[in-house]
Amino acid sequence: MQGQFGVCAMTTAVRELLKHDRATFIALMDTLYLRLPFRGIAPPPTMIADLTGQAATKIPPGRPDTVDFMLARVLGMLFKVADEPTYNAQIAFSRRWNPNFGKATGSALDVFDLEARLLPDLKTAVVNSAPRLATQAAWLAGTAPAWAATPFPPALEEELKRKQYWLQQACGFGIDVVDVVVAETVPNKQWTITFKYDGAPRTLTVTAGGGPYDPLKVTAAVAGAVYEQGHLAVDVDGMLVLLKKIIGFAEAQARGSWKVEGEIGAVNTTLTAGGSSLVYAGTTASTELLQAKRAAAVARTGGHPYTVTRFMGDPAPRPAYYGMATPEPTHWVALTGPIVDAGTHWGLPLWSWRENFTVEIEKGHLGNWVYRWITGRVN
Repeated sequence: MQGQFGVCAMTTAVRELLKHDRATFIALMDTLYLRLPFRGIAPPPTMIADLTGQAATKIPPGRPDTVDFMLARVLGMLFKVADEPTYNAQIAFSRRWNPNFGKATGSALDVFDLEARLLPDLKTAVVNSAPRLATQAAWLAGTAPAWAATPFPPALEEELKRKQYWLQQACGFGIDVVDVVVAETVPNKQWTITFKYDGAPRTLTVTAGGGPYDPLKVTAAVAGAVYEQGHLAVDVDGMLVLLKKIIGFAEAQARGSWKVEGEIGAVNTTLTAGGSSLVYAGTTASTELLQAKRAAAVARTGGHPYTVTRFMGDPAPRPAYYGMATPEPTHWVALTGPIVDAGTHWGLPLWSWRENFTVEIEKGHLGNWVYRWITGRVN
């Protein structure tokens, strides 16, 4: 159900409704399809048009999760109607994530900068891409085989991999550094990086600054309503409003403001209480958890046993986005079972990005992976 769409908080809640409260889930479906009020909250009149435009932009053709995508965003729209002051606070939180939040449809979105020292590498990538230009159209159409090697010199390739975190947050897709064509469109001034991601063609534009030491600006033009209207990063206060006021969960409270590891007992008590009890983790390590999720997906689709992903120490610090510190939390995940004492580590069974997976976090470091717990129950 969940991809890189900026709706992790809403998605975890929809999952809970599917498990424990089908009547409320059906009511949410009625809001989407029949435009009926949800728990007394009337949907905005432009909801269907906004959602259709977003789905067309964000979900590649053939993907089965359009309805799931819309359901999660409906909750974001209802949030705005039910509690606009808190919603506006979440917009401010979202803009700490990404100053592009709320930009007009079709705007060129600033996704990240590249250091000026990488300009020669970019020009080398243009030269390396030259033989590919003849088959570019067929490759984009899916009628030509993929290329074997990356055209990027190692330093530029690593920087693009590192910076794609911000591309995913801004645009909902990452970058393929192998099946890519790099071209110079304005001599010594502008370049394009063209690739496919999730089956859809994507283009990044790189523009040189005015001086030799100015950073290279990387932008992406995204057509359609991508921001606002349900696309929302949610902080701890926003999560509590979403769960209790918008959806009507019977109970939800934040834990761990002083010491996250000190709340493990309370977390496990909730998780073993049965019924509709729930625990969410507001994590500060979305990149590492996404790697663990992908390892689980590879194991599942390949039919071989899944090895738990074990992490030592703290998560890697996030690069500052246009000078702004990364906000907390960066992602919401659901715990699917009690936290396990694994000797030197804590074992956390998680659900996110449509996958069940387990991570082990070194003891003494859990507070740098989990910002807050949310415990509660649906009904």
